[in-house]
Amino acid sequence: MTHLSYEESWKKALFWLSRRSLSTQELRDRLRRKGAKAEDTEEIIKRFIDLGYLDDRRFARSYTRYRKDCSSYGSMRIQQELNRKGIQGALCEEALEECLSPEEEYERAKKVAYIKLRELYRKEVDQKSARLGRHLQQKGFPLELIYRLLDELKKEEPLIQEQKT
Repeated sequence: MTHLSYEESWKKALFWLSRRSLSTQELRDRLRRKGAKAEDTEEIIKRFIDLGYLDDRRFARSYTRYRKDCSSYGSMRIQQELNRKGIQGALCEEALEECLSPEEEYERAKKVAYIKLRELYRKEVDQKSARLGRHLQQKGFPLELIYRLLDELKKEEPLIQEQKT
């Protein structure tokens, strides 16, 4: 594999960052895949951080808001995605706490549940609960929230009650 010069690496990194926000780890991975030298990669990352073009805290908040607004995922799924992008620990938790309150997440889970219940209207009560719980878990909602929501739906929602026809 041929190595990129420092200038070529800088230009590629600048191009990527002009297109969309990246985490430090994403930029590092992209530069290495393209053949940038390790020392050049670290120097470029340091310069971008100093210039304010690369900021993992800002990236984590922005990405969390984006996923909250444009997807039906819960906090656990968003946290997994942030971890894959190199955002770990306190930064990840801080972004989730700031951008997604427990009440908001509960309302999001409820909305996802109502949409899924429309698909499950002919199923037995036990099947509805199990499938709905699995669906919410796959969407990344915490288990305690799922159990609370299922209990509430069983009490209030005729969609999840047994049909007597």
